[in-house]
Amino acid sequence: MREEIETQFVTIFRKLIAEYRHELKRDVTGPQIQVLEALERNGSSKVSEVAEMLYVTVGAVTLLSDRLLKAGLLNRERSERDRRVVMLSITDQGRELLTEIKGIRRRLFAKYFGTLTEDDLRDLNRILNKVTEMLGEGDYGRTR
Repeated sequence: MREEIETQFVTIFRKLIAEYRHELKRDVTGPQIQVLEALERNGSSKVSEVAEMLYVTVGAVTLLSDRLLKAGLLNRERSERDRRVVMLSITDQGRELLTEIKGIRRRLFAKYFGTLTEDDLRDLNRILNKVTEMLGEGDYGRTR
Protein backbone atom coordinates (compact mmCIF):
# COMPACT_ATOMS: atom_id res chain seq x y z
CA MET A 1 0.00 0.00 0.00
CA ARG A 2 2.78 2.47 0.91
CA GLU A 3 4.63 1.75 -2.34
CA GLU A 4 1.45 2.36 -4.32
CA ILE A 5 0.90 5.68 -2.54
CA GLU A 6 4.53 6.65 -3.16
CA THR A 7 4.18 5.85 -6.86
CA GLN A 8 0.93 7.80 -7.11
CA PHE A 9 2.44 10.77 -5.30
CA VAL A 10 5.46 10.88 -7.62
CA THR A 11 3.22 10.53 -10.70
CA ILE A 12 0.90 13.34 -9.55
CA PHE A 13 3.83 15.58 -8.62
CA ARG A 14 5.58 15.09 -11.98
CA LYS A 15 2.38 15.60 -13.96
CA LEU A 16 1.48 18.79 -12.10
CA ILE A 17 4.97 20.24 -12.49
CA ALA A 18 5.06 19.45 -16.22
CA GLU A 19 1.65 20.99 -16.81
CA TYR A 20 2.49 23.98 -14.63
CA ARG A 21 5.69 24.66 -16.60
CA HIS A 22 3.83 24.24 -19.90
CA GLU A 23 1.18 26.79 -18.89
CA LEU A 24 3.67 29.27 -17.44
CA LYS A 25 5.65 29.58 -20.67
CA ARG A 26 8.34 31.59 -18.92
CA ASP A 27 11.95 30.93 -18.05
CA VAL A 28 11.55 31.10 -14.30
CA THR A 29 12.36 28.36 -11.80
CA GLY A 30 10.55 27.21 -8.67
CA PRO A 31 13.23 28.66 -6.35
CA GLN A 32 13.04 32.00 -8.17
CA ILE A 33 9.28 32.03 -7.67
CA GLN A 34 9.81 31.30 -3.97
CA VAL A 35 12.05 34.38 -3.70
CA LEU A 36 9.38 36.53 -5.33
CA GLU A 37 6.68 35.07 -3.09
CA ALA A 38 8.76 35.78 0.02
CA LEU A 39 9.28 39.39 -1.08
CA GLU A 40 5.59 39.82 -1.90
CA ARG A 41 4.64 38.43 1.52
CA ASN A 42 7.23 40.29 3.58
CA GLY A 43 8.04 43.42 1.59
CA SER A 44 11.53 44.72 0.97
CA SER A 45 13.98 42.41 2.74
CA LYS A 46 17.69 41.86 3.25
CA VAL A 47 19.23 39.06 1.22
CA SER A 48 20.04 37.31 4.50
CA GLU A 49 16.39 37.54 5.61
CA VAL A 50 15.17 36.00 2.35
CA ALA A 51 17.74 33.20 2.74
CA GLU A 52 16.47 32.54 6.26
CA MET A 53 12.82 32.54 5.12
CA LEU A 54 13.57 29.99 2.39
CA TYR A 55 16.07 27.88 4.37
CA VAL A 56 18.83 28.43 1.81
CA THR A 57 22.20 30.17 1.83
CA VAL A 58 22.80 33.85 1.17
CA GLY A 59 24.83 32.79 -1.88
CA ALA A 60 21.84 30.88 -3.26
CA VAL A 61 19.59 33.93 -2.88
CA THR A 62 22.23 36.09 -4.56
CA LEU A 63 22.36 33.77 -7.58
CA LEU A 64 18.58 33.57 -7.78
CA SER A 65 18.22 37.33 -7.47
CA ASP A 66 20.76 37.94 -10.27
CA ARG A 67 18.44 36.29 -12.83
CA LEU A 68 15.34 37.91 -11.35
CA LEU A 69 17.02 41.31 -11.54
CA LYS A 70 17.96 40.79 -15.21
CA ALA A 71 14.35 39.78 -15.94
CA GLY A 72 13.04 42.93 -14.25
CA LEU A 73 11.20 40.95 -11.57
CA LEU A 74 12.98 42.39 -8.55
CA ASN A 75 15.07 45.36 -7.48
CA ARG A 76 18.33 45.14 -5.56
CA GLU A 77 19.70 48.10 -3.62
CA ARG A 78 22.42 48.69 -1.08
CA SER A 79 21.34 50.18 2.20
CA GLU A 80 22.31 53.84 2.55
CA ARG A 81 23.08 53.33 6.24
CA ASP A 82 25.22 50.21 5.79
CA ARG A 83 26.58 49.58 2.29
CA ARG A 84 27.22 45.93 3.16
CA VAL A 85 23.48 45.31 3.46
CA VAL A 86 21.69 44.41 0.21
CA MET A 87 17.92 44.88 0.06
CA LEU A 88 15.62 43.08 -2.36
CA SER A 89 12.13 44.13 -3.38
CA ILE A 90 9.64 42.83 -5.90
CA THR A 91 8.78 44.93 -8.95
CA ASP A 92 5.36 45.47 -10.50
CA GLN A 93 6.42 43.04 -13.22
CA GLY A 94 7.26 40.48 -10.52
CA ARG A 95 3.83 40.97 -8.94
CA GLU A 96 2.19 40.46 -12.33
CA LEU A 97 4.10 37.19 -12.74
CA LEU A 98 2.92 36.00 -9.32
CA THR A 99 -0.67 36.85 -10.24
CA GLU A 100 -0.28 34.73 -13.38
CA ILE A 101 1.25 31.89 -11.35
CA LYS A 102 -1.60 31.96 -8.82
CA GLY A 103 -4.09 31.70 -11.67
CA ILE A 104 -2.27 28.67 -13.07
CA ARG A 105 -2.26 27.03 -9.64
CA ARG A 106 -5.99 27.63 -9.21
CA ARG A 107 -6.75 26.19 -12.66
CA LEU A 108 -4.65 23.09 -12.03
CA PHE A 109 -6.19 22.58 -8.61
CA ALA A 110 -9.68 22.87 -10.10
CA LYS A 111 -8.77 20.51 -12.94
CA TYR A 112 -7.33 17.75 -10.78
CA PHE A 113 -9.09 18.21 -7.45
CA GLY A 114 -12.34 19.84 -8.53
CA THR A 115 -14.27 16.58 -8.64
CA LEU A 116 -13.46 15.69 -5.03
CA THR A 117 -16.32 15.89 -2.57
CA GLU A 118 -16.21 18.15 0.48
CA ASP A 119 -15.51 15.06 2.59
CA ASP A 120 -12.64 14.07 0.28
CA LEU A 121 -11.22 17.59 0.50
CA ARG A 122 -11.46 17.57 4.31
CA ASP A 123 -9.65 14.20 4.41
CA LEU A 124 -6.99 15.43 1.99
CA ASN A 125 -6.52 18.62 4.00
CA ARG A 126 -6.18 16.62 7.23
CA ILE A 127 -3.59 14.31 5.65
CA LEU A 128 -1.61 17.16 4.10
CA ASN A 129 -1.61 19.02 7.42
CA LYS A 130 -0.14 15.93 9.11
CA VAL A 131 2.59 15.64 6.48
CA THR A 132 3.33 19.36 6.70
CA GLU A 133 3.68 19.11 10.48
CA MET A 134 6.00 16.10 10.15
CA LEU A 135 8.16 18.06 7.72
CA GLY A 136 8.53 20.77 10.32
CA GLU A 137 7.21 23.24 7.78
CA GLY A 138 4.91 25.02 10.17
CA ASP A 139 7.00 28.19 9.86
CA TYR A 140 7.96 27.85 6.17
CA GLY A 141 7.29 31.08 4.39
CA ARG A 142 6.84 32.81 7.71
CA THR A 143 6.52 36.54 7.94
CA ARG A 144 8.74 38.74 9.95
